[in-house]
Parts: sequence; structure tokens; C-alpha cells
Amino acid sequence: MFNLKKNSWFFSVLSIFVLWLAGCTFNPSIEKDGAPKGDFDAAKVPDAVPRPHYGKTKSRPYKVLGVTYNPLKSATGYTAKGVASWYGTKFHGKKTALGETYNMYGMSAAHRTLPLPSYAKVTNLDNGKSVVVRVNDRGPFVKDRLIDLSYAAAKKLGYQKNGTARVKVEGIVPPQYQAKKTTKTAPAKNLLNDYAKNKRMYLQVAAFSKLESAQALKQRLHALTKLPVTVLYAPSAANPLHRVRIGPISDAEQLEQLRLRIANAKLGSPHVVLE
Repeated sequence: MFNLKKNSWFFSVLSIFVLWLAGCTFNPSIEKDGAPKGDFDAAKVPDAVPRPHYGKTKSRPYKVLGVTYNPLKSATGYTAKGVASWYGTKFHGKKTALGETYNMYGMSAAHRTLPLPSYAKVTNLDNGKSVVVRVNDRGPFVKDRLIDLSYAAAKKLGYQKNGTARVKVEGIVPPQYQAKKTTKTAPAKNLLNDYAKNKRMYLQVAAFSKLESAQALKQRLHALTKLPVTVLYAPSAANPLHRVRIGPISDAEQLEQLRLRIANAKLGSPHVVLE
């Protein structure tokens, strides 16, 4: 017969074992998500820069918690309003659904159906603030949530303390977005006036001392445009150069789009040459 008094040591050992086991399976400091310690100025964190993605996108159907999701093939035309939340320390440094490392100080987001990767403009409907984020993760899988932003993005929108906010999410098509942005900031009207006066506009992409380098760039630029690409030899006693340029170009908007395309392809920082 089991003697409770004589075997009190057994319960002591059992209690210690249970407490140890519980400690191994649950740690509040690890499981609980939250904001990073200290403070930082989220206003200084630049928005994500929409860049064309030429590789494969992660858009196959997937299933979570018994629900099947069918991701979009493109972010073109996507717009929705709903509730945004954010995620921070619990996932910082871990892999996203796209395989990238999550950085709570960056400008990224998790969405259930936008293709990975893609970009979106998120606007806080309560204060009008907007950010551009790179969508590289899946979620949030919580009822009535539309998008999960990085901590920095949430702070930039001003809702990190509340936890959630009413937002509008708009899908971004990188070439169209950048063209629209540069058209606003670039002196397009001035370029047209200059063209009216000078009649010819060119984009000079780079200059090389070696002809072989210039010819190699010329071949790569042919894949980006149907406009003429030429290599001009500029003799100099000290440093002769082979200049690679595109044109002539008669349309200012076409020029800006081409300049952006070259920059996104990391083929140089072209500048306008008028003749």
C-alpha cells in the first residue's frame, strides 16, 4: 500500500520535474511578441523602393489552419481596406515565407494573397500617413486582419502603440510607380523645352577607356530598348574615352522611363545629353 507520508519525497521530485518540463516548453520572454527596447526615429527609415522582379514569384495556393489561400499572380490593380497589425521581436532575424530574413527595422509586410515578392502602398486612414513596403511574408492569419507590417512601418504610420489601424492597401507595379514618381520630380517640361530648342536628346549611360567594355554594355542595353545604342569615341591625349549613349529620344516621358529602367538594371546612372 502506498504510504503518503513516507513517500512525500516522491511528490517533491515529481513537482520539480513538472516545473522543469513546463519551463522547457513555455518561455514568455520568447513566445511573446513585442516592440524592441529603446527608441528609434522611424521617420528616417526610407520606404521600400519598388524594383521589377524578373525571377519566379511565390504565388502557389497554400493552406493554413484549414483555410486554402490562392495568391494573386500580380499586384496590378489590387486595392483593399481593412485592419493592419504589426510584428516585431518574436520574428526578428527569422526567415520570412519568401526565405528572406525578417528585419523589424525595415519596411516590409506580410499579406495572405499578394505575390511574393511584391510592393504595396499602405495608408493609415486615421491620419493620412503612407508608406511603401516590400511584401515578403505570409499572414496575418487572424480574423479581420488585412496586412501585417514590420514594426518600423507601423511606427512610421503612427499606430505601433495601438497595435492596429484602419488602412488602405494598394498594390504597386514598379515600372509604372517609378515612372509616375520621376515624372513628378523630374523637370519633364524643361526637358521638352530643351528638346524644342536643341532638337536632340540622348541618354549617356557610361564612358569607358576600353572599347571592349563599351561594346559589352551596348549589347546589354539592346535588351532594354529598341532605340539606337551607339559608342562614341572621344579622343584625348590624357584619357581617351568610349561613351555609350542611347538616342536620339524625342519624348521626355520615354526618356525618364528608360533612365529608370537602366538604373533598376544596375547598368549605370545615365544623364541627359542635348545636341
